[in-house]
Amino acid sequence: MIFLRPRAGLSAVLPLLLLCTLGLLTTPTQAVDCTTVSSWSDIRTAVLSLKRNQRTMVFCPFDISHRGTASDGIDLYKKRLTLACEVGDTADGADDAVMQSLNDENDGDTKPRGCTIRGAARHFNILADSVAIVGITFANSQHSAISVGEYVYGAMISNCVFRNNIRVAGDGGAVALGRYSEDTLVVGCEFNRNAAWGGGALSGVGSAVEVRGCLFRGNRASIGVGGAIKLVDEDYDRNRVLSLDAGGDSEQKQQQHDRVLEGTENAPSRKLGRYGQRNRTEKRHERKLNKYESTVAASTLILSDSRFMSNSAAVAGPAIYQEYNTGGTKIYIRTRADSNYGCANLALSTSTMCNGFTDGTACFEFDNTCDGTVLLPDEEAGGGDGGSSETPQQAGNSGAEDDADDAAEPNDGGADNVSTGDAESKGDATPDDSVPAGGTTGISDDLGPEQEFRDGGIVEPTGSPTIEVRATASPTSAQPSSSPTTAQPSSFPTTHSTEEPTTAEPTSLPTFVPTSFPTYAPTAEPTIQCNMDEVERHSAILAQLEAISDATDLRRTTTPQGKAVDWLVFEDPSYLCADDIHLIQRYVLAVIYYSTGGDETWLTCSKTEDIANTCVIGERYLSNYHECVWSGIGCNADNFVTKIAFEENGLSGTIPTEIGALHTLKTIRMERGQLSGPIPETIGALTNLEKLDMDYNKLWGTLPSSLQHLSKLELIDLNHNELSGSIDVLSGLSNLFFIQLQSNFFSGTVPEALGSLQKLQVFAIHDNQLSGNIALGFCALRIEGQLEYLEADCSSPADGGTVTCVCCTTCYPNDGSSTNRDDGNYGDDLGNPSVPDPPTDAPSTASPSSSPTASPSKQPTPNPTAEPTYAPSPFTSPPTAMCGGISKSARREAIANTLAGAGVSTRGNLLTTGSPQAQALWWILNKDPTQMCPGDERLAQRYLAALFYYSTNGQNWVEKGTGNQEFLGSAGECLWMGITCNRDGEITHIEFENNGLSGSIPYEIGSFTKLEILSLEKGEIGGRIPHEIGNLQELRELDLDFNKLTGALPETLGDAPKLGVVDLNSNMLSGNITPLAGVRGAYFIQLHNNLLTGTIPPAIGLLGGLQVLTIHKNNIEGGMPIMVCNRRSAFGGSINHLWADCAGADPKVTCSCCTKCFE
Repeated sequence: MIFLRPRAGLSAVLPLLLLCTLGLLTTPTQAVDCTTVSSWSDIRTAVLSLKRNQRTMVFCPFDISHRGTASDGIDLYKKRLTLACEVGDTADGADDAVMQSLNDENDGDTKPRGCTIRGAARHFNILADSVAIVGITFANSQHSAISVGEYVYGAMISNCVFRNNIRVAGDGGAVALGRYSEDTLVVGCEFNRNAAWGGGALSGVGSAVEVRGCLFRGNRASIGVGGAIKLVDEDYDRNRVLSLDAGGDSEQKQQQHDRVLEGTENAPSRKLGRYGQRNRTEKRHERKLNKYESTVAASTLILSDSRFMSNSAAVAGPAIYQEYNTGGTKIYIRTRADSNYGCANLALSTSTMCNGFTDGTACFEFDNTCDGTVLLPDEEAGGGDGGSSETPQQAGNSGAEDDADDAAEPNDGGADNVSTGDAESKGDATPDDSVPAGGTTGISDDLGPEQEFRDGGIVEPTGSPTIEVRATASPTSAQPSSSPTTAQPSSFPTTHSTEEPTTAEPTSLPTFVPTSFPTYAPTAEPTIQCNMDEVERHSAILAQLEAISDATDLRRTTTPQGKAVDWLVFEDPSYLCADDIHLIQRYVLAVIYYSTGGDETWLTCSKTEDIANTCVIGERYLSNYHECVWSGIGCNADNFVTKIAFEENGLSGTIPTEIGALHTLKTIRMERGQLSGPIPETIGALTNLEKLDMDYNKLWGTLPSSLQHLSKLELIDLNHNELSGSIDVLSGLSNLFFIQLQSNFFSGTVPEALGSLQKLQVFAIHDNQLSGNIALGFCALRIEGQLEYLEADCSSPADGGTVTCVCCTTCYPNDGSSTNRDDGNYGDDLGNPSVPDPPTDAPSTASPSSSPTASPSKQPTPNPTAEPTYAPSPFTSPPTAMCGGISKSARREAIANTLAGAGVSTRGNLLTTGSPQAQALWWILNKDPTQMCPGDERLAQRYLAALFYYSTNGQNWVEKGTGNQEFLGSAGECLWMGITCNRDGEITHIEFENNGLSGSIPYEIGSFTKLEILSLEKGEIGGRIPHEIGNLQELRELDLDFNKLTGALPETLGDAPKLGVVDLNSNMLSGNITPLAGVRGAYFIQLHNNLLTGTIPPAIGLLGGLQVLTIHKNNIEGGMPIMVCNRRSAFGGSINHLWADCAGADPKVTCSCCTKCFE
């Protein structure tokens, strides 16, 4: 529940300027209301229910938890919105200072003294100009506590505390600035122990930001640069942005840039896509900048009165990293002399200090630095909760500390020992008294008159960064000014400038925000997206969606429709308006997601953002991206959905009726899941549908009568479900060439009209309850048409046959004994079908012929054979006419020359009696029923498959497969046991487990150019891992554990660019593990239980996606490199399993970050 509690007065320390900005009062004593909240949903409701003209929300003190993911933050779209915390109870006349309240301990008071948000979720996304967040503490987020959107102008974060926030995958542990955000002001804030890949506290790309009076302590860049702050530039080729390169009218460009920095001209306009928030006031400046060539979006940092202590970076820039752009753009860093302070900021890769800022080549230190160490918060005298005694490289723990942290300080209001000048003066940390005394409250006057500093002015670009550093005529204290400021205007652009200097009397307490902060008084009527407030937008969207969904379902939060609406209205960053042409489409896809168990049962690409739930191709469902790039979704040139394709992704639940609203849909593939319920009648509205594939689910009910309207339907694959009723509805679909309905409960007769479908190639209806005769029209298609596969329950009545068919290619007994093929390799990811492979079993008990026919007979077969016939396809190999009648010896010589000439095997091995190569060649020549010729394009692959068999002693395998799956059988090699192929018939998987494989892996393995998975677990395979493994450019998994492999790891492992899994545990491998450092895509490495030696290369810490590394039970020695430790998930990295021989009194490996140690 949310209610307003009247306050007698607001703290007198709030400057008049801010109060006018917030619109709270006109005099310091005017009463205001604060909003009381007790949960995150209260905050969300309060913010989203703001009226059109309401720009301020002041919260009463709270301490709440907000757990979730990066998509759970509140999107702030209202311009000039301010969210602030009112701190202190003024009912008794005591005006507590805001920052003093943040510093104080709770002293047993059960009422929060500040506003604190804890938990793993992201909290706020600033997506509109001139939004301010004031006086709130953020703790333990794992997805950046606050993000500022692309191109957002004038955001302010004032007097906030950020501690123990991380970003699990990305930059900006506490605050992440979107690309090209401008004039962000971060003032009076404290950043303690935050971590990210780069920019442990704050990061931005092409961003302009001013940081004033802030403290950065113990923040960390876990694998990259910028321990506290990371700002980089970005090439920007298409949109008009300011270029400062040496070419063209450089003087004119320089003047333009100076006007922008001085605030007399707005920044360049940048055109955005659908999901960016454009600063609309920039439109009128676009013409002014069109004459400039666009090359670089430059980042700008204005820094004053701030302190950087004990921050660290894995690579460079432990305090501040700002990239120097090779295009010649200057780095603009303005700073006042003696106003900033740095101490004990460490670059871990080089073990060097940099108490200032760097571009990675040189360090530009602040004037005020220390030459010793600095104590972390809980080590300082008088420290509060402090938090941690970790070393800098250990600071910034992840959300794993969340619960403990919450329990330890439930009501501290975010106080994390905001240090003051007194704390700094103790010990050796501060070399002299020149360090500014304001701590995190160090709000200064304006920078004052500028003077040249460090060689003066702006220097033309050279090979190293050009730094513009300016200072005031003399250092000023951090105390507030007691008189109006007379400083010259800052070169950093402001949103609006005040026309009169403030005349408010100074107080002895630090000000809430700097007196120089610009006001946000609107110059015109504010612009509201969609031209309506949130409530009106919600109602308008509901009205649109009622055309395709039940109104009751839309308003119930437990239905898929209600969940989809809530996401679309309150969470979706796209912020679509009711008249958006893609609204219906995005909503329907969200309904499909929730209706098919997206949050509960999907195996990949669901909304939940965690390492186990990865997306190999495309983006997650319900992510920030356009729905056309979500995984499994395809669109046309107009960005309307044409394909929904999922296979074996754990889909459950039902298919929603709303799917019929996707009128441009051409392909539906939802194979191999747990989908149930009927196929909705609304599917008949998909008049462009060409392929409907939902096999291997639990669908029930009858075929929708509306299928008759799908005149473009070419393929229907519904086998292995629980569907019933007749199949008559398919009779009029003249474009059908592929029908698979086997293994259901269909009944009635086979419609005679289906025999007139002239394009029909595949018709499988066995394992149903159909009866009667297969019409002669089907036989005509077999003789004169394209029908190659005709399968029914047509074995003799004595064997259970229920259908009479004189021309079927395969007859099954209707006794439930048939196990139908499940390869599903008839189409690719684009839905383009190919002729399918034949069944994988011998379904009939009739006496089979001695061998299968080479291709389907054009004459009806009175007594079909039990073995299917083989039409040419990627999964069968047609016989030849003995290669044009050449002799056996000539054929042998020609095939050997072909294989040797292609570099598959050497001629010597091919002709050496007893070698695996010679045995494979002998099988090709004498035993292979396909009788391949030297020119057959599949010769090499079939030979390689046979070579694998003989190299691993196939004659001793536990299982060799039966029927079509028999290794070295008459079927195409793609059907052999353990082999999987793509739609082009190229081998992609070789998988055997505990099948008695021995011998060795042939070096020819490198000729399987499309091989993605090589898994030969639990065998007796010996010898070395071939160096040719590096030739496998598509290899993703190398799993050879529990064998007897010897020798060193191949140096070529890193040559396989897609290799992610390296599982070689429990072998007899020796040598060092250095080759693994080159496997840049590795995320799973298991090497335990081998004979490996040497040390752990630090470069393994550069494997950005590494999750599992096990090296115990080896002879590896030395320390675990700090770069590897920095990859631990507890420190913002990705490694969640790190096992080594680090236990015992004298461990082989010293490791303080391992998750498990062995002796």
